[in-house]
Order: sequence, then structure tokens, then C-alpha cells
Amino acid sequence: MDISKTSDVSNAVNSIANAINVVYANGPGAKRTISVYIPVNSALVYDNVSSLTMVVTNVSTTATGGTNKTVTANVNYKNVTITPSTLTKKWYTVTIEWPVNNNALGPITVTFS
Repeated sequence: MDISKTSDVSNAVNSIANAINVVYANGPGAKRTISVYIPVNSALVYDNVSSLTMVVTNVSTTATGGTNKTVTANVNYKNVTITPSTLTKKWYTVTIEWPVNNNALGPITVTFS
């Protein structure tokens, strides 16, 4: 189960990062909607530099009996806002949008519903 959870988190985080990169490549006004499965209760964090991360807690190992696994994916834009950032285990529709903001470069927004 731990490998499956980690793999599902990796797929979700990479799918979101890829969608952010596509929206960034398309420029202000671009929007993309995807569906992702989050298999754990955790936070999706953007480091304000270049990566999204999510932690999978209590991944079993024979040496430690359990540890945390951090899944990371790179993004190309340095201004990303995630709402909400704390997620529960379920399927989400994720909207990634770069709104036009009075000719200024605002954040790319990532919204979970």
C-alpha cells in the first residue's frame, strides 16, 4: 500500500506541475482543468522558487518501521497560489489558471474542488 500511495501522490503532484507548466507556456489568460486522486491527507506546498512538494507519512521500511516520503515536482513559474493547500484523501477537479491582471504578471492559481 505504501508504494501505491507514494506512486499515486507522485502522479498527482507531477500532473499538477505539468499543468502549471502548460498554463505558464500559454501565457496570461490560459486555463487548464485536470482530475487527480490524492490518496493521503497532506499539504501540497509550493516553495516560491521552483517546486511543488507533498509528504506521504508513515511509509513503511524494514529498518525504521515507518518514515515520511517527500514527493517533489518542478514548475517553471515563480508565483503560484494553491487553494486549499491542505488536502484530504479523494478525487479532485483541479483548475490551473493564469488570470490577466491589468497587464501585470499575477500568480498562477491552483484551485481544488
